Amino acid sequence: MSRLARMSAVIAAVLSLLLCLPVLPAMADAAAPAIELKMKAEGKGIDITVSGKKLTDVFAYDISMKFDSGRLKFTGARTAWAGFSIDPIVKNGTIRFAHTKTGKTAGESGDKELAVISFERIAEGNATASIGTVQLVNSKLEMKELKPAVQVTAPGTTGELNDIKGHWAEAAIREAAELGFVNGYTDGTFLPNREVTRAEFAAMIVRALQLQQEPADGLTFSDTGKIPQWAKPYIAAAAKANLLTGYDDGSFRAGQLINRAEMVAIIMRALPVQAAQDAKLNFADAESIPEWAADSVAAAVELDVIKGRDGNRFVPDGRATRAEAVTVLIAMLKQK
Repeated sequence: MSRLARMSAVIAAVLSLLLCLPVLPAMADAAAPAIELKMKAEGKGIDITVSGKKLTDVFAYDISMKFDSGRLKFTGARTAWAGFSIDPIVKNGTIRFAHTKTGKTAGESGDKELAVISFERIAEGNATASIGTVQLVNSKLEMKELKPAVQVTAPGTTGELNDIKGHWAEAAIREAAELGFVNGYTDGTFLPNREVTRAEFAAMIVRALQLQQEPADGLTFSDTGKIPQWAKPYIAAAAKANLLTGYDDGSFRAGQLINRAEMVAIIMRALPVQAAQDAKLNFADAESIPEWAADSVAAAVELDVIKGRDGNRFVPDGRATRAEAVTVLIAMLKQK
């Protein structure tokens, strides 16, 4: 084996070890290091700079960053440090990036930029990224693990929505866009009358409630393989919070349009109130509301979370529109 090949093998082994090191007691020093994030956005490109403050002899590091995978797509990571970087590991809205110096050189000390993590915006609305952990290894291969509570947010750039003026849900749509849990399309439209899939509603309610996205490998639905990748962390979060469930056959049916009865049942699970028991429904089509949803519908109506459609009908099987979904979510948040 050549000298270059041996060196490459050693470097790869060191980085693999770094990624698998157990948490060890923190190294004692006079000034504890800190982590800082800065975000720069230009067009659809977003760069997040990860910097270390008060570093002492840092020879290698391993950064774990969480990001909004529904709005951001990872495009690359780089560092100005000499040495060798391992290929970034991206999974379930988390990226890990590790780098080590090589040879008999001192570690970095002081205030230093560690890495720049780059993303492409793939959807509008507020997009967040935060540091999970940072492992710092000194030249003696002693490790310190930091868990900084730092986060940056790229504000949504939905601009003026050009198709909602005068719409009955205009105020709710604008409020939802400002809160960042829904967004318009690239042509400036919102399409308030477009119908909503179960996956889309899962993303809406998770964002509205500011729930943490969950790893997709926890999904056990029989059709998990058919769920869009972008939707899996949201559906996993909604399932963990007991907001969404599957059907009797074990499927989730992410692409199926959500109906008004399903939407109300999900909303009521998110509220700290119990569904009304045997409450009387005064809708003209009350008999068509399924038994499993009747109590939830009655409670939602009592709380003014949802209203009927024309003709005093609830239309439980009617497909929920984006405008209706936004309106009930805003009403839900006002009850929290």
